[in-house]
Amino acid sequence: MDGNNIIDELKKEVASLREENESLKEKLKKYTAPTISRLQYLNHREEILLKKKEAQKNSDIDEKEKRKEINKQAYLKRKEKKEKVIAEII
Repeated sequence: MDGNNIIDELKKEVASLREENESLKEKLKKYTAPTISRLQYLNHREEILLKKKEAQKNSDIDEKEKRKEINKQAYLKRKEKKEKVIAEII
């Protein structure tokens, strides 16, 4: 009897774990590449890649220009400080 109870409990646990596993798989499907998105990507892959490259180019250009501007401002500040120090010495 005791062995049968343990077996029954284990069978119930296995069944509940299988149900939980199936429910988690269904939830996971919502977040991992639904078929509609995948088909849309496959059909318009070239367009998407071109848009991505253009966006990356634009962001690189903007970042380079910002970096140049920041460096120029820092240079001008250093130059002003240097001139002040020289003016104080003279």
